[in-house]
This record gives sequence, structure tokens and C-alpha cells, in this order.
Amino acid sequence: MDMHKKFTDRIGPVVTKSHVDLPFEPNTRSCQEWVDDLPILDAASTAGMMLTATQGLLSTTVAPYTEFKISEVVSPYVIKLTTLYLKATEGTKLPLSQKQAELSTQTLKVLTNAQAVYQNIICSAYFAKNSADESGDDTPIFSKHQKGLIIHRAVELLGIIQFFESLVYKPTDAGFWNALNALFTLAEDLQVHQLDYLKVNGNSHTTIENEFKKIHFFKLARPNRFRQGDIKTIQRILSLQANNITMSSNQEVSTSFYIDLSSSKPISHVATLKEHDQCRFIDNKLLVQFIQSDQLVAPERQVTISMTPEKPILSKKVIQQLLPSWSTQQSRQSPRYEQTEELTVYPGFDSVIRALVLKQNPDYFGKKPAQTTKPRHDFGIDNLHLIPIEERYKSQHTINDTDVNKALKASAENSLSANSIWTKNLIKPGEKGHSMEATMNDISLQGLRFQIAANNQALLNANDLIGIQTKTGPLQLAIIRRINKLEDGDISVGVEMMSPNLKIANIKFHNKELPPKPAIFLQGIPSIHQPDSIITPLLLNNTAKSIILKTKDTLNTYRLDKLIETNQVFNHYTVLKESDLDYGKQ
Repeated sequence: MDMHKKFTDRIGPVVTKSHVDLPFEPNTRSCQEWVDDLPILDAASTAGMMLTATQGLLSTTVAPYTEFKISEVVSPYVIKLTTLYLKATEGTKLPLSQKQAELSTQTLKVLTNAQAVYQNIICSAYFAKNSADESGDDTPIFSKHQKGLIIHRAVELLGIIQFFESLVYKPTDAGFWNALNALFTLAEDLQVHQLDYLKVNGNSHTTIENEFKKIHFFKLARPNRFRQGDIKTIQRILSLQANNITMSSNQEVSTSFYIDLSSSKPISHVATLKEHDQCRFIDNKLLVQFIQSDQLVAPERQVTISMTPEKPILSKKVIQQLLPSWSTQQSRQSPRYEQTEELTVYPGFDSVIRALVLKQNPDYFGKKPAQTTKPRHDFGIDNLHLIPIEERYKSQHTINDTDVNKALKASAENSLSANSIWTKNLIKPGEKGHSMEATMNDISLQGLRFQIAANNQALLNANDLIGIQTKTGPLQLAIIRRINKLEDGDISVGVEMMSPNLKIANIKFHNKELPPKPAIFLQGIPSIHQPDSIITPLLLNNTAKSIILKTKDTLNTYRLDKLIETNQVFNHYTVLKESDLDYGKQ
């Protein structure tokens, strides 16, 4: 069968539901003038304009060669828009705010449309032509190099879509893997899969094969387990190491994974292999060696993730999570059982502390004091919505009189004084905590999965602590291990349970100048050799030094034993009890 027909039988062109006019004349000069005028620093406006342009390219009849040339002008600006969005939302927790969610949806549509334009060019009859039409049609013919570049763009943009979706914890669409495997099959048939092409951002060269391997191994990494910084570093590692992942039509002893090009499935472990007529076998031992090397491991006790163009690094904990995904067959340790139940969840350390404090004393935080009416400073200015001037105009150079008036009123209502500068407002432990309602979906021996509505505050982060409580059960401690953003904007969260027996404790240092710090005390279970432990946001460097834990009216002296887990949010230590002290004698 003709290789192009085989592709088009498998992957049809993307058809838009409604016609959209191009915002420029269908030629590269007009397109270049249009992109030069984009307000690229205004992400929302740029996203709307680029959505119109990419929809126009999909719905307007333009010669495929011209469409290719226009797409080469537009695509770098698609990447600029994506980069702008990711910088603006870096470190954002879930659920996204309405504004962030709308911009995320628009940016993803722009990326998807841009990829679909290249895919439609490949599906066109002109792409299959190898010589001028005898009928006298003077439409330019795509060269072999150009055909490879178009396929490269389609594959590269699929990878960018996958990366973007991972950073907002959205699963890939159902047709993603079929499109990717079909594109690579065509590239192999045309013998362009190992040709070097300049990436759309213009920063480096890569091949279709390397992009293909990178996308599949990024899937294996299961990025919904990690924080955004870790996800970016994993993607960077694969960009650097893709050439060291070898792919062959023959299965070797060192083969760990395979990709069935005829399927609509991602990469799988060879243990699941049945038939392999169109399989490509993967040897990734050099990648595994790299992530086990000292050059990748962050310095001891460094819990923040650092990334430079030459040297990405990860914490030991992340490497320990990542290594099995790239070296062994993954399967669930225990089955899930469907169970629906209403929950209250307490995301983050402060929220868990708040729940424990309120359990001991429901009136601890008391009622918020009634707000006193401040003297008005109108200056003859209309009473308008106030916005801080420094926040609203970080990247702009001009403001109008109305906005100056708003800022003047805001500063008048919050004027500085000697007292406001030097008076320290003490925050009680747990005072910044929050809770939200959730619905349990299923449960297993290790954890459970629940869902929260999209209209909740943005409080969820991968690998963060979370307290979980049913209507009648005790407060239990867990760690967020997986996050998925659902189609309706709701968030699905998978957690690993840590302990059903929590106490609030104060770390009281022997150094009297150091104020006590709150901690979560986890009672050990001797029958399964589980020791006592504490969880704290503090990184306690001097592990040989004793600390004192206060629970209710008892002071117990403990010595830090081992650091179990550390990340950007909390540190988990086992502790050894030294002696009991009578609180009344202290």
C-alpha cells in the first residue's frame, strides 16, 4: 500500500466546525506584519488573536505550500505565547483560578491548532507529490527535506502539547498516541526520521526519532506525580539524553521497552510483549546510568530544584521515584475498590496543624474581630474598586488618571506609621490553614482517590501533605502522589496514606532564644516496627541535637534519628525517645 495512503487511512485531516477568516492576507509578508504587531506581553490578548489565526489556517482554503510557509512564521510566536503562560503560572497550585483556566484553555487550543495545521498539510494530496503535475499546475512541490521538516513540526508540537498538559496536570487526549505513532511510521517510510532539523524555537537541532523517544519516555515518567519544577527538569533531561536512548527493529538482551507503531498506545515494558511485527525495541541503559550518576543528584539537604541549560539536577527522592519508571515494569501494588464518601481535606502543613489545634480546642482561633470603620480619605475621588498600583502595572509604562486615583485611595486607607512598621503581627500556628470539601472515588490498601470542585481555592500541590477526614472518622495524614485535571476543571487527587494517629507537637529547642515550632507527631506502631516520627517544614541540620516535643501537658525529650523524606514542603524524621519530663516542673 502507498505509504501516504496508509497514513491518511489512519489519520484524517482535522476539520473545524465553523469557518474563521484569517486576520491577514494568505501570504508570508502579510502574516509577518501581523505577528510583528502582536501584543506578546499581554498573554490573554495574544492568545485570543492567535486562536483566530490558527482557526483561520484550519478553515480557510490555502495552498498547502503557502500554508506551510505561513505556519513557519506563526509557530515561533505560538511557542512564545506558551512560554509566557508558563512563566506567568509558575508554581501555581490547583485548581487554577478562572482567569488562569481560561488562558490555559486558549493557549492549549492554539498549540493544538498549530499542530493540526502541519498534520493537515501532511494529509493533503500535494504532500505525496514527487514531481510537477503534467496538467500544468505550477504549485511548488515539497522537497524531501521539507517533508521531513513538516513531520518534525507535527511531532515536536505534539511533544510541546504533552509538556504543557503535564504542567497543568491534564491527561493527553485519546488520539494522541495514534497520531504520534502514525507520524513516526511515515517519517521512517520517507527515511527522514534521523535527519537533523532546527527546532521551532530556533535554539537547537534535533531529529524526529529523538523527539519521538522523548515523548514516549516522558509518558513513562508519569509526570502527574511531580511538582512543576521537577517536571521541567525531567523534560530537560530527556532532551539532553534522547540521543543515548537507542531504538531498533530487533529485540536484544538489553531491551527494556518497546513501541508498537501500528497501535494507538504509548511505550510498554517488554514483559507485556505479544506480537511484534511493527515494534521498535528500546535500550535505555545509558539514560538509567545518567539519572543514577552523581552529576544529577542535588547536594545533600538541597530540596529546591535547580536547572541550568548544561546541568539539570534532581533531589534524591525524585530520582528514587523516577528510576523504577524507566527501568522496570510498573503495576499497582494493590487493587482499587470503588467507594463514594464525603470528605473534608486539609491541604498543606498549616492546614493539618489547624485541624489538629481545632480538635483539641474548637475555640482556639476565636471569632475574627469586627472590622472598625477607618476614617475616609476621599480627596474628592470617586469611590472606585481599588487595586495596588505596584501589582497592576509591573510590566507597563503608562497609567491613566482613574488608576492613579485608585492607587491613591488604596494607600490612604493603608497609610504607614511607626507602629505599623515596627509592630510584629504574630500568626498563630495553623492560622493560615484551610479546608475544603471533597468526594472519595475509590480506595486501596495504600491510599485513596478523591475529587474536588474547580471553584475551590488553589491549594493543591504534588508531593504536599494533606489531612483527610470522613464525617465520622479520625483525621489521617497523607501525601499527594498524583494530580489530574479533569475535562470539567475539577481536580482528581490520588494520595498515599501515612498515619491514622496524629498529634500536634511543639519542637522546643534547648537553645532558649529559639521559639517553639509546631510539628506533626506520628505515633509509631511497634507491631510492624514503625518508629515514632515527626513532620516539620524545618530542615533540622544538626540531627545529633536533642529536641523537646510538647503534646498537651507532657514534655518528652527526643533525639532526631533519620531523615525519611525531604522535599520543597516538608521534612520527615524518625525520632528516638530519651526521657519523660514532668511538664509542671519546667
